[in-house]
Amino acid sequence: MKRLVRSRVRSLTEPQRTVRARLDVTVSRELAVTGAPGTAVTRVARLVLRSEGVRRATVSITLVSDATIRRLNARYLGHRRPTDVIAFALPAPDGAIAGDVYIAPGVAARAAIEHAIPLREEVLRLVVHAVLHLLGYDHPAGPSRTRSVMWHRQEALLARALAEGAA
Repeated sequence: MKRLVRSRVRSLTEPQRTVRARLDVTVSRELAVTGAPGTAVTRVARLVLRSEGVRRATVSITLVSDATIRRLNARYLGHRRPTDVIAFALPAPDGAIAGDVYIAPGVAARAAIEHAIPLREEVLRLVVHAVLHLLGYDHPAGPSRTRSVMWHRQEALLARALAEGAA
């Protein structure tokens, strides 16, 4: 016996069901003091994920010392110096975005002084930068990085976060 299935066309006046996004962002600290509080880091990471249309994500952001970031950089990327941020995209079987981010506020502080900007802004820039890497964005090395699509997207998202008070 053939089963009949009725389909119904949704009226434009019917309320639409919304699917709630699940954007889990956790922030931990190896250090006692940083340039941006964990709540600002979390809000900015979520803003980037939402802006890029991500519906499901699990992102861990850890603020670490220069020594820790130097060890991570040497072990996983083969560079024997500290860097400001490292992002590791992780496989997620359900198609969600998953990743671990490590930010070195000490390195960020030196960059903030060099560019005459607040440390908080530089740390939040690194959050945006790392989340974009988790989403597959990349940039060339060297001076041309500031002309890349990723860099322009990063700066636009950071400006939005700062303007909206997410930071």
